[in-house]
Amino acid sequence: MQIKQTLTARGALAALVVIVATGLAACSSPATSTNTLLKPGTPTDTLINVAAIEPERSLIPADSSYSSGATFTPLLFSGLSYLNPDGTIANELATAVVPNPDCTEYDIQIRSGEVFSDGTKLKSDNFIQAWNDAAKASNRRLKAGLFAPIEGFSDTANQNLTGLQRLSDTHFKVYLTQPTCDFPMRLTDPAFVPLPDSAFDSAGNVTSGFGENPYGYGPYMLAREGAWEHGIQLTLVPNTRYHGPRQAQNAGLTFKFYHDPDQAYEDLTRGALDIDETLPDRAKDSFTEQLGKRTLAVSSAHVKFLAIPSSGHFALGTEEGRLRRAAISQAINRDDIVKRFFNGTREVATDFVTPTIAGHTTKLPGNEVLTYQPDTARSLWERANQISPWTDGDTFTIARPDNGLNTWIDAALSSIGETLGIRTAGESYLDQRAIDLAVTRHDIDAAFLVDWQSPYPGMHSYLQPCFATDGYANNIGYSAPDFDAVLNQARGVSDDAAANREYQRAEEILLRDLPVLPLWHAKSLIGWSAKIADVVPNWRGSVQYWKVSAN
Repeated sequence: MQIKQTLTARGALAALVVIVATGLAACSSPATSTNTLLKPGTPTDTLINVAAIEPERSLIPADSSYSSGATFTPLLFSGLSYLNPDGTIANELATAVVPNPDCTEYDIQIRSGEVFSDGTKLKSDNFIQAWNDAAKASNRRLKAGLFAPIEGFSDTANQNLTGLQRLSDTHFKVYLTQPTCDFPMRLTDPAFVPLPDSAFDSAGNVTSGFGENPYGYGPYMLAREGAWEHGIQLTLVPNTRYHGPRQAQNAGLTFKFYHDPDQAYEDLTRGALDIDETLPDRAKDSFTEQLGKRTLAVSSAHVKFLAIPSSGHFALGTEEGRLRRAAISQAINRDDIVKRFFNGTREVATDFVTPTIAGHTTKLPGNEVLTYQPDTARSLWERANQISPWTDGDTFTIARPDNGLNTWIDAALSSIGETLGIRTAGESYLDQRAIDLAVTRHDIDAAFLVDWQSPYPGMHSYLQPCFATDGYANNIGYSAPDFDAVLNQARGVSDDAAANREYQRAEEILLRDLPVLPLWHAKSLIGWSAKIADVVPNWRGSVQYWKVSAN
């Protein structure tokens, strides 16, 4: 079955008065846990076993990455609202999120009487304190940039957000620095969830210990303290204090960490695993034969980029860098790779967002740079050599995990090398998590793959995090004042179509600079065992684990 849907960031608001991944991480065959669940009455053989990538950061929602943490934080935490499978907004803790006429103020009311999984009262203060921690410069939270529209935000000064006003335990207001009409959609990101009082130290900062053993107001909670067993698994059980709409339909979930996708697939086919959302390359021709009707291939909000660090011959903002990036892009035969390696499970990129998002286009001016044009690539490379010669000692490298998941990289390197007449090589890492850690620490010289899954259905959710100067997923330091200016203008436009035209103008600037090279959009390939039912994807193409039930 194939599902395709086109979503809009603002369209859902009109009907309301309120509001990755790629490689799998850890052991080639999952290590065995020696711990038992301490929650009474939950036998381990009733838990649903899921293949997963281990988070490379903590489980603090504002500091958890989309490449791995996106699986866990929505299960452990709830915010003001969440997204339905069609991408429309639905209330969770909110009873009202009401904008003023120009979208610079939001009046927010929440349900009364709710408590966190530790039994403590959930109040508007828990939102305000969590947002201040996320935005504080010294905390260096990964998603701090999401709070930039709020008054008082600074990426350098260590201060609280002045645009948060507490009115009562169930009522607060948010003041923004400029019109931001898709703010209700942004509030569905887990970065905006409330956190319990005990998560904070005396200075008002979330502790590192909370990131290891978090608890909140979500459909699940950790099975016990230490339920995140690094390199092995993470186990969740239903939170009985949760009264929201996403009630768990199963006894619990054990996320087992793999670095070998072939091993995960083997475990799935022999009944040792219940759900695998990242089927390996070798399964793409046979997974329907192996699993029958227990499979889904769905369009997703997942795009793959090739990022080239801004240094040397590829420095951003230089003519040489632009020429060489365009040459590399046009030396990659995307159509051939998709056909040979992915059996129709990828769609070649024509811009920087996915077809599931309103505003995606195949006719963006300048997008011929994303097509295979070997003669043009050689010409651009020679023009760059006239600025600064590429020597025999130079090698173009791409980081790749040693897990068999990205065998197509060899074909891409070969195409680049043959087209441009240069030496190319793959740079090996244990798994994708190791590459993600190197990128996070700015300790990587090779080009690397970026897998981005949008947190909410809007063009802004791709362009701002990945490419704005203050974007929290801007891992290569791209900064273009003209791009930032267009992006800021677009976010204040209330009409969907008009806003998307502005975002497309921003994309044209990205085509000029190519901070990353868009490769393709992935379809989610999901397989599951005969022991479970009700495997339903969300708008991003990811499994809604709270809906999964046992047969």
